[in-house]
Amino acid sequence: MFSQIIPGRERAPCNKLHQNSSGCPHFHVRCQKCQDNLMRVCPNVPELHIKFDDAFKLVNISSEQYQQILQMVQHHTEDTSYMLNKMKERYGWVSELSNMTIGPENIFNIVKVLSDANGVEASSLNATVVDVNILTSPTFTIKVPKDLDTESSEFIEYIVGQALQLYKKNF
Repeated sequence: MFSQIIPGRERAPCNKLHQNSSGCPHFHVRCQKCQDNLMRVCPNVPELHIKFDDAFKLVNISSEQYQQILQMVQHHTEDTSYMLNKMKERYGWVSELSNMTIGPENIFNIVKVLSDANGVEASSLNATVVDVNILTSPTFTIKVPKDLDTESSEFIEYIVGQALQLYKKNF
């Protein structure tokens, strides 16, 4: 049998037959005759079995290594995806802002000015009301104290300062 021909190699069929045939020497003899005939006709069989076993072991080792590498790649991909999502959460506004075509006319835009001379609504508040947009923000409504003249530079500075504070607060 191959287990006898090749030391250290245990072939399952012959080994099983040998264990199960202890009470039946007839099968053991037939198995031995078959093995002897095989060795005469194909003398390379033991060497081929050794090569097959070695190749099989290499395939198993390669499969294990592949699974380990695949697992590392999956973990790396998950980590990278997590970091990209965190970066998108934190810095996504930069990407959105860069994708929009913003001309200089859209950086700061005064939409509407209501003062006591323009309507009843502002005079009842005793102030001037200005609607402004910064970049792509929604319209902010700013109430300007009555003591600031709409033609003065302080008026514009006040509006810009308040609008920037609202923009920072909301974006």
